[in-house]
Amino acid sequence: MKISYALDPFFRKAQAGEEGVFLIGEIAPDRFFQSEYGKSYFSCVRMLDELGLVSAGGDGCFINLSLGRQRGSGRFSRTEKRWLDDMSPALAPLLRIYAETRMARMDLPADSGSAASLEERLCRLKPQPGITEGLTQREAQVIALVMGGHSNASIAQCMGISRLTVKVHRKHAYAKLQVSSQADLFLKIMPMLEGAGRPLSRPVAVTAGPVSPGVLPM
Repeated sequence: MKISYALDPFFRKAQAGEEGVFLIGEIAPDRFFQSEYGKSYFSCVRMLDELGLVSAGGDGCFINLSLGRQRGSGRFSRTEKRWLDDMSPALAPLLRIYAETRMARMDLPADSGSAASLEERLCRLKPQPGITEGLTQREAQVIALVMGGHSNASIAQCMGISRLTVKVHRKHAYAKLQVSSQADLFLKIMPMLEGAGRPLSRPVAVTAGPVSPGVLPM
């Protein structure tokens, strides 16, 4: 799995053990759509909006049934979200069967479910050309949240610290990583993180593709 997927809001929900139906606009960090991952993701999939059903798949994996709306087709309504929520008790077992079958075919190593979080991978970065010093645990937490699309105010709330403290950690981390912006951070550090730990999880994404208005029962 690409390490950048660790920044996906639905993945973060699954990592936190939260299941249910979510609109991306309700669960994404406050600066997610301005972040490098957010911009590249929505540019790649050409979606305007996303509605997802997150469900545990067992054996360390999770399932995300993703419904997308293309630009020009409008956003998902509350009614559509309620419809998917009402259908989830019937859909989840079927998705779990699909996921188990697919996982069996993938023939993954026995320890592939051992999770190395994004923060842990950041902590494992060693001094090297372009990095003057390794990050502290707090700095790694801040940088992971920055890369996920959180503002300083949002990071402060998530970590229970002041904005000033966030700024200090961010400044020190940027100096160690020799970057000057969120864009530089993403483009420089993300490739380095690919080999900094075992897979984060074993996701199975079930993509339903772009959904036109009126496809879901109203």
